Amino acid sequence: MKHTSASTPHILNSDALPDFCSAKSVLIALLLAELLAILLALVNVSSIQNFWSTVGLNCLFIIWVILPSQVLLCFMRSRIARLQPIISIGIGFAVIQLVTCTMTWVSLSGLAHFTLVEGEMINKPLFYLRIQGISLIVSFILLYHLYVQTRWKQQVQAELNARLQALQSRIQPHFLFNSLNTIASTVHEDPELAENLLIHMSELMRASLNTQNTLVTLTDELRLVHSYLNIESQRVGDRLSVEWNVDKSLCDACIPPLSLQPLVENAVYHGIEPNSDGGIVEITAVKHKRSVVLMVRNTLSQNDRQENTTQGHGIALENVTARVNGWFGDQGKVVFSTVDGWFQARIIIPYVTST
Repeated sequence: MKHTSASTPHILNSDALPDFCSAKSVLIALLLAELLAILLALVNVSSIQNFWSTVGLNCLFIIWVILPSQVLLCFMRSRIARLQPIISIGIGFAVIQLVTCTMTWVSLSGLAHFTLVEGEMINKPLFYLRIQGISLIVSFILLYHLYVQTRWKQQVQAELNARLQALQSRIQPHFLFNSLNTIASTVHEDPELAENLLIHMSELMRASLNTQNTLVTLTDELRLVHSYLNIESQRVGDRLSVEWNVDKSLCDACIPPLSLQPLVENAVYHGIEPNSDGGIVEITAVKHKRSVVLMVRNTLSQNDRQENTTQGHGIALENVTARVNGWFGDQGKVVFSTVDGWFQARIIIPYVTST
Protein backbone atom coordinates (compact mmCIF):
# COMPACT_ATOMS: atom_id res chain seq x y z
CA MET A 1 0.00 0.00 0.00
CA LYS A 2 1.36 3.40 -0.94
CA HIS A 3 1.68 5.95 1.84
CA THR A 4 2.20 9.66 1.60
CA SER A 5 5.02 11.67 3.11
CA ALA A 6 2.76 13.04 5.82
CA SER A 7 3.99 11.07 8.81
CA THR A 8 1.95 12.55 11.62
CA PRO A 9 -1.56 13.86 12.02
CA HIS A 10 -2.28 17.42 11.09
CA ILE A 11 -3.37 18.44 14.54
CA LEU A 12 -0.01 19.18 16.20
CA ASN A 13 3.38 20.71 15.63
CA SER A 14 6.02 19.58 18.13
CA ASP A 15 8.41 22.55 17.70
CA ALA A 16 9.05 24.21 21.05
CA LEU A 17 9.31 27.70 19.56
CA PRO A 18 6.78 29.23 17.18
CA ASP A 19 7.57 30.20 13.60
CA PHE A 20 9.11 33.64 14.16
CA CYS A 21 9.32 34.17 10.39
CA SER A 22 5.55 34.27 9.87
CA ALA A 23 3.51 37.46 9.57
CA LYS A 24 1.18 36.16 12.27
CA SER A 25 4.08 35.87 14.68
CA VAL A 26 5.14 39.47 13.97
CA LEU A 27 1.63 40.79 14.57
CA ILE A 28 1.36 38.88 17.85
CA ALA A 29 4.75 40.26 18.93
CA LEU A 30 3.66 43.83 18.20
CA LEU A 31 0.43 43.30 20.11
CA LEU A 32 2.31 41.92 23.10
CA ALA A 33 4.69 44.88 22.94
CA GLU A 34 1.78 47.31 23.11
CA LEU A 35 0.16 45.46 26.01
CA LEU A 36 3.42 45.33 27.96
CA ALA A 37 4.03 49.03 27.28
CA ILE A 38 0.59 49.90 28.66
CA LEU A 39 1.15 47.67 31.70
CA LEU A 40 4.47 49.36 32.52
CA ALA A 41 2.91 52.79 32.06
CA LEU A 42 0.06 51.92 34.42
CA VAL A 43 2.61 50.90 37.05
CA ASN A 44 4.92 53.93 36.71
CA VAL A 45 2.86 56.93 35.62
CA SER A 46 1.35 59.07 38.36
CA SER A 47 -0.61 61.48 36.14
CA ILE A 48 -2.85 60.91 33.14
CA GLN A 49 -1.13 63.69 31.18
CA ASN A 50 2.08 61.67 30.88
CA PHE A 51 0.40 58.32 30.31
CA TRP A 52 0.40 58.10 26.51
CA SER A 53 3.86 59.61 26.09
CA THR A 54 5.18 57.02 28.51
CA VAL A 55 3.32 54.29 26.65
CA GLY A 56 4.92 55.48 23.41
CA LEU A 57 8.45 55.43 24.84
CA ASN A 58 7.91 52.05 26.45
CA CYS A 59 6.44 50.60 23.27
CA LEU A 60 9.30 51.95 21.16
CA PHE A 61 11.93 50.38 23.39
CA ILE A 62 10.08 47.05 23.67
CA ILE A 63 9.76 46.85 19.88
CA TRP A 64 13.50 47.54 19.63
CA VAL A 65 13.99 44.42 21.74
CA ILE A 66 11.29 42.17 20.27
CA LEU A 67 11.87 42.64 16.54
CA PRO A 68 15.67 42.01 16.53
CA SER A 69 15.09 39.00 18.79
CA GLN A 70 12.49 37.73 16.38
CA VAL A 71 14.77 38.21 13.37
CA LEU A 72 17.60 36.31 15.06
CA LEU A 73 15.32 33.46 16.12
CA CYS A 74 13.87 33.35 12.62
CA PHE A 75 17.31 32.78 11.08
CA MET A 76 18.23 30.26 13.78
CA ARG A 77 14.95 28.34 13.66
CA SER A 78 16.07 25.55 11.32
CA ARG A 79 18.97 24.69 13.64
CA ILE A 80 17.08 25.21 16.89
CA ALA A 81 14.25 22.96 15.73
CA ARG A 82 16.61 19.96 15.74
CA LEU A 83 17.38 20.37 19.44
CA GLN A 84 15.48 19.23 22.50
CA PRO A 85 12.60 21.57 23.45
CA ILE A 86 14.22 22.67 26.72
CA ILE A 87 17.48 23.51 24.91
CA SER A 88 15.78 25.45 22.10
CA ILE A 89 13.76 27.42 24.64
CA GLY A 90 16.94 28.13 26.61
CA ILE A 91 18.58 29.47 23.45
CA GLY A 92 15.55 31.66 22.82
CA PHE A 93 15.79 32.97 26.37
CA ALA A 94 19.50 33.77 25.96
CA VAL A 95 18.88 35.56 22.64
CA ILE A 96 16.22 37.79 24.19
CA GLN A 97 18.50 38.70 27.11
CA LEU A 98 21.41 39.47 24.78
CA VAL A 99 19.25 41.70 22.57
CA THR A 100 17.76 43.41 25.64
CA CYS A 101 21.21 44.19 27.02
CA THR A 102 22.43 45.46 23.64
CA MET A 103 19.41 47.68 23.03
CA THR A 104 19.61 49.07 26.55
CA TRP A 105 23.21 50.11 25.93
CA VAL A 106 22.24 51.64 22.55
CA SER A 107 19.41 53.57 24.19
CA LEU A 108 21.61 54.94 26.94
CA SER A 109 24.40 55.83 24.52
CA GLY A 110 22.22 57.47 21.87
CA LEU A 111 19.58 59.08 24.06
CA ALA A 112 21.24 60.67 27.04
CA HIS A 113 17.99 61.95 28.50
CA PHE A 114 15.86 58.82 27.85
CA THR A 115 13.78 57.96 30.93
CA LEU A 116 10.87 55.71 31.63
CA VAL A 117 9.46 57.96 34.34
CA GLU A 118 8.88 61.65 33.76
CA GLY A 119 11.24 63.86 35.74
CA GLU A 120 13.59 61.10 36.83
CA MET A 121 17.25 61.70 36.00
CA ILE A 122 18.80 58.75 34.33
CA ASN A 123 20.63 56.34 36.57
CA LYS A 124 22.44 53.92 34.30
CA PRO A 125 22.99 51.04 36.74
CA LEU A 126 19.41 51.28 37.97
CA PHE A 127 18.13 51.57 34.40
CA TYR A 128 20.07 48.48 33.35
CA LEU A 129 18.79 46.62 36.38
CA ARG A 130 15.16 47.57 35.78
CA ILE A 131 15.17 46.77 32.08
CA GLN A 132 17.06 43.51 32.44
CA GLY A 133 14.87 42.48 35.36
CA ILE A 134 11.70 43.13 33.38
CA SER A 135 13.15 41.24 30.42
CA LEU A 136 14.10 38.26 32.58
CA ILE A 137 10.69 38.00 34.20
CA VAL A 138 8.60 38.54 31.05
CA SER A 139 10.70 36.28 28.81
CA PHE A 140 10.82 33.57 31.48
CA ILE A 141 7.02 33.58 31.83
CA LEU A 142 6.55 33.56 28.05
CA LEU A 143 9.08 30.82 27.33
CA TYR A 144 7.96 28.71 30.27
CA HIS A 145 4.45 28.90 28.83
CA LEU A 146 5.85 27.73 25.47
CA TYR A 147 7.68 24.87 27.20
CA VAL A 148 4.56 23.71 29.04
CA GLN A 149 2.58 24.02 25.81
CA THR A 150 5.19 21.94 23.97
CA ARG A 151 5.07 19.20 26.60
CA TRP A 152 1.28 19.21 26.38
CA LYS A 153 1.48 18.94 22.57
CA GLN A 154 3.88 16.01 22.83
CA GLN A 155 1.61 14.25 25.29
CA VAL A 156 -1.47 14.81 23.14
CA GLN A 157 0.47 13.71 20.05
CA ALA A 158 1.54 10.49 21.75
CA GLU A 159 -2.01 9.80 22.91
CA LEU A 160 -3.34 10.58 19.43
CA ASN A 161 -0.86 8.24 17.75
CA ALA A 162 -1.75 5.47 20.19
CA ARG A 163 -5.46 6.05 19.63
CA LEU A 164 -5.09 6.04 15.84
CA GLN A 165 -3.11 2.81 15.96
CA ALA A 166 -5.71 1.24 18.25
CA LEU A 167 -8.52 2.32 15.95
CA GLN A 168 -6.70 1.08 12.89
CA SER A 169 -5.93 -2.33 14.39
CA ARG A 170 -9.55 -3.13 15.18
CA ILE A 171 -11.01 -5.90 13.05
CA GLN A 172 -14.61 -6.72 13.78
CA PRO A 173 -14.74 -10.27 15.22
CA HIS A 174 -17.92 -11.07 13.32
CA PHE A 175 -16.23 -10.18 10.01
CA LEU A 176 -13.18 -12.31 10.79
CA PHE A 177 -15.34 -15.26 11.83
CA ASN A 178 -17.68 -15.02 8.84
CA SER A 179 -14.81 -14.58 6.38
CA LEU A 180 -12.98 -17.64 7.65
CA ASN A 181 -16.17 -19.67 7.40
CA THR A 182 -16.71 -18.46 3.84
CA ILE A 183 -13.16 -19.36 2.83
CA ALA A 184 -13.38 -22.75 4.54
CA SER A 185 -16.58 -23.58 2.67
CA THR A 186 -14.96 -22.89 -0.71
CA VAL A 187 -11.60 -24.63 -0.21
CA HIS A 188 -12.76 -27.99 -1.60
CA GLU A 189 -15.37 -26.72 -4.06
CA ASP A 190 -13.32 -23.92 -5.63
CA PRO A 191 -9.67 -23.77 -4.45
CA GLU A 192 -8.86 -20.87 -6.78
CA LEU A 193 -11.70 -18.79 -5.33
CA ALA A 194 -10.57 -19.65 -1.80
CA GLU A 195 -7.05 -18.52 -2.68
CA ASN A 196 -8.34 -15.20 -4.02
CA LEU A 197 -10.43 -14.67 -0.90
CA LEU A 198 -7.38 -15.31 1.27
CA ILE A 199 -5.44 -12.72 -0.75
CA HIS A 200 -8.21 -10.18 -0.23
CA MET A 201 -8.33 -10.95 3.46
CA SER A 202 -4.56 -10.59 3.79
CA GLU A 203 -4.83 -7.12 2.24
CA LEU A 204 -7.35 -6.14 4.90
CA MET A 205 -5.25 -7.64 7.69
CA ARG A 206 -2.12 -5.88 6.46
CA ALA A 207 -3.90 -2.52 6.39
CA SER A 208 -5.42 -3.08 9.81
CA LEU A 209 -2.10 -4.06 11.41
CA ASN A 210 -0.10 -1.30 9.74
CA THR A 211 1.46 0.92 12.44
CA GLN A 212 2.60 3.79 10.20
CA ASN A 213 0.65 6.96 10.92
CA THR A 214 0.49 8.12 7.32
CA LEU A 215 -2.23 9.22 4.99
CA VAL A 216 -3.06 6.92 2.08
CA THR A 217 -4.33 7.66 -1.39
CA LEU A 218 -7.97 7.21 -2.27
CA THR A 219 -6.88 4.53 -4.76
CA ASP A 220 -5.35 2.46 -1.97
CA GLU A 221 -8.42 2.84 0.23
CA LEU A 222 -10.72 1.84 -2.63
CA ARG A 223 -8.57 -1.24 -3.19
CA LEU A 224 -9.29 -2.26 0.39
CA VAL A 225 -12.99 -1.63 -0.16
CA HIS A 226 -12.92 -3.88 -3.23
CA SER A 227 -11.14 -6.60 -1.24
CA TYR A 228 -13.73 -6.39 1.50
CA LEU A 229 -16.66 -6.45 -0.94
CA ASN A 230 -15.20 -9.43 -2.81
CA ILE A 231 -15.23 -11.38 0.43
CA GLU A 232 -18.68 -10.26 1.50
CA SER A 233 -20.22 -10.84 -1.91
CA GLN A 234 -19.34 -14.53 -1.60
CA ARG A 235 -21.14 -14.68 1.73
CA VAL A 236 -24.33 -12.67 1.10
CA GLY A 237 -24.55 -13.41 -2.63
CA ASP A 238 -27.00 -11.50 -4.79
CA ARG A 239 -28.46 -9.67 -1.81
CA LEU A 240 -25.57 -7.20 -2.04
CA SER A 241 -25.65 -4.66 -4.85
CA VAL A 242 -22.90 -2.04 -5.04
CA GLU A 243 -23.04 1.21 -6.99
CA TRP A 244 -19.93 3.34 -7.54
CA ASN A 245 -19.64 7.05 -8.18
CA VAL A 246 -15.95 7.90 -7.91
CA ASP A 247 -14.34 10.94 -9.51
CA LYS A 248 -11.21 9.54 -11.19
CA SER A 249 -9.40 12.85 -10.73
CA LEU A 250 -9.35 12.15 -6.98
CA CYS A 251 -7.29 8.97 -7.24
CA ASP A 252 -4.24 10.74 -5.78
CA ALA A 253 -6.21 12.47 -3.01
CA CYS A 254 -4.95 11.64 0.48
CA ILE A 255 -7.34 10.37 3.13
CA PRO A 256 -6.91 8.80 6.58
CA PRO A 257 -6.25 5.06 6.39
CA LEU A 258 -9.25 2.81 6.99
CA SER A 259 -11.71 5.67 6.82
CA LEU A 260 -13.86 4.45 3.92
CA GLN A 261 -13.69 0.67 4.33
CA PRO A 262 -15.24 0.64 7.84
CA LEU A 263 -18.18 2.65 6.53
CA VAL A 264 -18.75 0.09 3.79
CA GLU A 265 -18.44 -2.71 6.33
CA ASN A 266 -20.93 -0.89 8.54
CA ALA A 267 -23.35 -0.56 5.61
CA VAL A 268 -23.16 -4.27 4.80
CA TYR A 269 -23.39 -5.46 8.39
CA HIS A 270 -26.27 -3.19 9.48
CA GLY A 271 -28.01 -2.48 6.20
CA ILE A 272 -27.69 -5.53 3.96
CA GLU A 273 -27.07 -8.59 6.13
CA PRO A 274 -30.18 -8.31 8.38
CA ASN A 275 -32.44 -7.67 5.37
CA SER A 276 -33.63 -10.87 3.69
CA ASP A 277 -34.30 -8.91 0.52
CA GLY A 278 -30.80 -7.45 0.49
CA GLY A 279 -30.15 -3.89 -0.53
CA ILE A 280 -27.90 -1.40 -2.22
CA VAL A 281 -24.63 0.16 -1.06
CA GLU A 282 -23.60 3.36 -2.82
CA ILE A 283 -19.99 4.54 -2.63
CA THR A 284 -19.30 8.11 -3.72
CA ALA A 285 -16.11 10.17 -3.90
CA VAL A 286 -16.33 13.66 -5.36
CA LYS A 287 -14.52 16.96 -5.08
CA HIS A 288 -16.39 20.00 -3.80
CA LYS A 289 -14.42 23.26 -3.96
CA ARG A 290 -11.24 22.53 -1.96
CA SER A 291 -12.65 19.51 -0.16
CA VAL A 292 -13.04 15.82 -0.82
CA VAL A 293 -16.46 14.38 -0.05
CA LEU A 294 -16.68 10.65 0.61
CA MET A 295 -20.11 9.13 1.12
CA VAL A 296 -21.37 5.63 1.78
CA ARG A 297 -25.12 5.02 1.63
CA ASN A 298 -27.13 1.89 2.20
CA THR A 299 -30.82 1.12 1.90
CA LEU A 300 -32.77 0.41 5.08
CA SER A 301 -35.39 -2.21 5.71
CA GLN A 302 -38.91 -1.12 6.56
CA ASN A 303 -38.31 -1.78 10.26
CA ASP A 304 -35.05 0.16 10.29
CA ARG A 305 -36.74 3.17 8.76
CA GLN A 306 -38.96 3.43 11.81
CA GLU A 307 -36.08 3.27 14.28
CA ASN A 308 -33.12 5.45 15.18
CA THR A 309 -30.59 3.54 13.12
CA THR A 310 -27.68 5.81 14.03
CA GLN A 311 -27.48 4.22 17.48
CA GLY A 312 -27.11 0.78 15.97
CA HIS A 313 -24.17 1.93 13.83
CA GLY A 314 -22.12 3.30 16.75
CA ILE A 315 -18.70 1.63 16.97
CA ALA A 316 -17.53 1.83 13.35
CA LEU A 317 -18.83 5.36 12.92
CA GLU A 318 -17.19 6.55 16.14
CA ASN A 319 -13.88 5.05 14.98
CA VAL A 320 -14.05 6.83 11.63
CA THR A 321 -15.01 10.10 13.31
CA ALA A 322 -12.08 9.84 15.72
CA ARG A 323 -9.69 9.03 12.87
CA VAL A 324 -10.81 11.99 10.72
CA ASN A 325 -10.72 14.38 13.68
CA GLY A 326 -7.28 13.11 14.64
CA TRP A 327 -5.86 13.84 11.21
CA PHE A 328 -7.63 17.02 10.21
CA GLY A 329 -9.05 18.52 13.41
CA ASP A 330 -11.74 21.10 12.76
CA GLN A 331 -11.05 20.93 9.02
CA GLY A 332 -12.52 17.43 8.84
CA LYS A 333 -16.17 16.57 9.31
CA VAL A 334 -18.13 13.33 9.55
CA VAL A 335 -21.92 13.48 9.23
CA PHE A 336 -24.46 10.69 9.62
CA SER A 337 -28.11 10.91 8.63
CA THR A 338 -31.14 8.96 7.47
CA VAL A 339 -32.75 10.35 4.33
CA ASP A 340 -35.66 8.83 2.37
CA GLY A 341 -35.03 5.28 3.50
CA TRP A 342 -31.26 5.49 3.18
CA PHE A 343 -28.65 5.62 5.92
CA GLN A 344 -25.70 7.70 4.80
CA ALA A 345 -22.29 8.48 6.26
CA ARG A 346 -20.43 11.41 4.75
CA ILE A 347 -16.79 12.43 5.26
CA ILE A 348 -15.63 15.93 4.30
CA ILE A 349 -11.88 16.57 4.44
CA PRO A 350 -9.44 19.02 2.81
CA TYR A 351 -8.21 18.07 -0.65
CA VAL A 352 -4.58 17.03 -0.21
CA THR A 353 -2.50 15.13 -2.75
CA SER A 354 0.48 12.85 -2.32
CA THR A 355 2.74 15.03 -4.50
